[in-house]
Amino acid sequence: GGSCEGYRLTVCGHSLGAGVASLLALRWRGARPGVRAFAIAPPCTVSERLAGEMRGLVTSVVLGDDAVCRWSVGSTKDLLTAAAALAREGGAVRRCVQA
Repeated sequence: GGSCEGYRLTVCGHSLGAGVASLLALRWRGARPGVRAFAIAPPCTVSERLAGEMRGLVTSVVLGDDAVCRWSVGSTKDLLTAAAALAREGGAVRRCVQA
């Protein structure tokens, strides 16, 4: 209602702000028809299932191999698993550093 009736809301952001813009659009999608977000280099903020539901709501732009956009909980678990394996293997860390 009010003087804004008929207007659409677009939120946008870069990096962390892109994550916030995406989550705001998701939260407001039912209350504000026509809301959408433009996310420039956003971090991973939702599950894969929820990301599918956001199709058409959020447009993400990623340049090249930007690590922030590709880092996830799964990436963190993989890194910790690899680090633990190296720590268990005697001398592995020294060999990796010297390489």
